[in-house]
Amino acid sequence: MMPRIIVHSNLVYSIVTKHRIGRFLNKVALDDVAGLDKIVATLASGKKKRNGVLGEYVYGEKMIVLYLNQIYADKQYIMLLPVVGALMLADTFYHEVGNHTLSSLHSIKKSRQEIYANRYAGKLLNQTFPIVFYVLRRVFAKSKM
Repeated sequence: MMPRIIVHSNLVYSIVTKHRIGRFLNKVALDDVAGLDKIVATLASGKKKRNGVLGEYVYGEKMIVLYLNQIYADKQYIMLLPVVGALMLADTFYHEVGNHTLSSLHSIKKSRQEIYANRYAGKLLNQTFPIVFYVLRRVFAKSKM
């Protein structure tokens, strides 16, 4: 069963955000979200805001929380290039799904979990935004010449 997507209604782009998260969720294998109850998009406050936390997987509640005010901190780039905002949201979302897939394996060190979650996110970002990553690879390949 797919997790529920909850976007707090006081957020400016709640409809777009819910649609984007749904689109990203469709790229994830069903086995990877098995047991995940909900995905919540909200605003960070207090300690999480001070520490720059973009998102988190809450193990006990089996939910992913995305802090949109942290993800979209550089608003000027997002207004000029909406794909940047989509990439930033997708990267955080896929990273937290990667953490969820490892949640049943308690013996893995935190540093190894983060490496796995980053690789997981990179793989799905490449699948979700193939044209963007094709262009980036071409640009960086030419810059190394």
